[in-house]
Amino acid sequence: MKNLLYILLILFILCNPALAQSLDIKVKDGDSLEIKVINQCRLAGIDCPEYDQPFGDMASAKLRELIELSKLVGNWCLPKPDKYGRSICVLSLQNLQNNNKFDPAEELIKAGLAEVEYADTLPNSLEIAYRIAEKEAKQKKLGIWSQENYIKPATWRRNNTKK
Repeated sequence: MKNLLYILLILFILCNPALAQSLDIKVKDGDSLEIKVINQCRLAGIDCPEYDQPFGDMASAKLRELIELSKLVGNWCLPKPDKYGRSICVLSLQNLQNNNKFDPAEELIKAGLAEVEYADTLPNSLEIAYRIAEKEAKQKKLGIWSQENYIKPATWRRNNTKK
């Protein structure tokens, strides 16, 4: 019963633009954020460099900038959380200056600050859009793709986690 009330509260807030705009959103790192109502959320389908990895601070700053200049207008989360208990979500934001809607994960990919990863969490059409954006960022050698010896974030975490 408690879970049902929680779900109904989330739906009510997200379906009410005035309340959705006032959600407390905090950027954790390049591909993770905390939405007070949802708790911790990981952006579906991408992986960003870690803080202590090249471009990690830029990925976090870019996500923070996208969040600060926008309002949440839609989201969906996978039914199962990731191994850290975070919801895995696709967000739709609306720029407060020009009213354009966008996907922050795709914007991170376009900027070369994220790679497509965990694509099995995405609908096929979204995976295709992400892969096209990644291919263009690679061709332009943006962000992480400008490095000669790029190390995937998953490899970085595995090699740099204190044991």
